[in-house]
Amino acid sequence: EMFDVSVPEIINGERKNENMSEEVKETAQSLSVYATSEKEGIVKEIRDLSLVGLVALIIYFFFDITKIGMENEIVQNISMYCQTLVYVVILMIPMHTTGVLDKLRRSNKECSIPKTVLCLASLLVAVVVAVLIKLVLPN
Repeated sequence: EMFDVSVPEIINGERKNENMSEEVKETAQSLSVYATSEKEGIVKEIRDLSLVGLVALIIYFFFDITKIGMENEIVQNISMYCQTLVYVVILMIPMHTTGVLDKLRRSNKECSIPKTVLCLASLLVAVVVAVLIKLVLPN
């Protein structure tokens, strides 16, 4: 209201009034492009996570249903890892959609913790949460 701009004008990135300055038009268009690229990035991350989760679920179900190689400790570990990975993906998708991960990324840029340490810490937290879920949920 303060700038006399309607919601459709903001969403479309253009103003119906021809008296609008070129600078304001460019700003509105760049905001529209930025919002679109952010949305595409989030959708891509969620798609990638979903694919990882789906592959892990398929592998887990394959071993669980067929019982092929389940006497082998390596196969048991792969099956357990895939099951845990499914839980981790289920936890990560809401973190992406709610913006929690973006906030963590921005706060990381302000601190000096190495990226490797943050990745390992994230993995550890995800595994601990997944193990806790596994302990709480019945088989």
